[in-house]
Amino acid sequence: MATHTSTQMTAPKYPVSGPGIGGRNIHCQRATFTGTAAAADVITMLRLHRNFRVTGILVKATGAAITAKIGDADDDDRYFASAAVADGAISTALAGTGADYQTTRFTDVTATVGGSGFTGTLTVLIFGYIEEPA
Repeated sequence: MATHTSTQMTAPKYPVSGPGIGGRNIHCQRATFTGTAAAADVITMLRLHRNFRVTGILVKATGAAITAKIGDADDDDRYFASAAVADGAISTALAGTGADYQTTRFTDVTATVGGSGFTGTLTVLIFGYIEEPA
């Protein structure tokens, strides 16, 4: 099993939206991985901010279909249960364990490749807001 990183998690790391804009404004954390990954490989896609409350997900495959699960170190399919996404298709099926889930620390989101592997581009967007003090 190999470990890969998305463009956003490869140095120099791309900037992401941070907290501090007040209220419950929706943030979108986006990551892409382009390359080849074998079955059971883990791709570190992005990092969610502490107190990030998840409201939605979008998973897109380009170049080939992919079977994957999207999660974190504590639950590898917290946000997207193992499912196939066809080439050029998207899925917005947020797993029940990820709906309204709030992180307690900075949390790396990973994609674990299933099936027979993948060659192409995997794009993951996670939507939510950051709980801030009143």
